Amino acid sequence: MIILHVYYELFDGQRDAFMNVLNEYQIPQKSKAETGNHAYDYYFPVDEKNQLFLLEKWENEEAFETHKQSEHFLKLQEIKKDYIKSAKLDIFPIKNA
Repeated sequence: MIILHVYYELFDGQRDAFMNVLNEYQIPQKSKAETGNHAYDYYFPVDEKNQLFLLEKWENEEAFETHKQSEHFLKLQEIKKDYIKSAKLDIFPIKNA
């Protein structure tokens, strides 16, 4: 399994607009429906109006690589240009016990 933590810093006051656009294009819903996806959830930090946290869980690296080639993932990359000031990605490979 692969777990991703994505930390977004959005332009001032753009978090809700960004989430609205993601939902308009059904990016979270389409990502969750992909083969090999176990989680794709956005969280709002309580004290930070311009931050957003995304938790993704993928069955394996192949599922994640397939996700990165999807039409909705590529659309997300375009959308982020208008809303995201910076992003940090942490990837955690998890070995099954």
